[in-house]
Amino acid sequence: NKKSVDIIIVHSPQDIYTVDVKALAKRYDWPADNITVFNDPSHFYVLLSFEGAIDKPLVSPSVWVVPSKKMEHFRVPYKTRSVISRALLEKDGADFNDAWRLLTRQS
Repeated sequence: NKKSVDIIIVHSPQDIYTVDVKALAKRYDWPADNITVFNDPSHFYVLLSFEGAIDKPLVSPSVWVVPSKKMEHFRVPYKTRSVISRALLEKDGADFNDAWRLLTRQS
């Protein structure tokens, strides 16, 4: 899965957001080798974690909505791969937890 846009949000013809969704079944770091957009003010990442309850449709996932220009802070490179760190999101990403307002322009 190499695509970088899963959702397009059109507020007006001149005001368009793109969203890349990354989802995990359990509480892990997100693979980030295909995350390449780090400074586009109209691009966002939605990071979902089903917290081990993916088989329970009534349980809501944990969600972070992160602007691409803020995503680099949460990226951790390793020798053979890179990840978006769950620990860093929990430590420094409170403003992005359930931050759907960032996509609706109701900050």
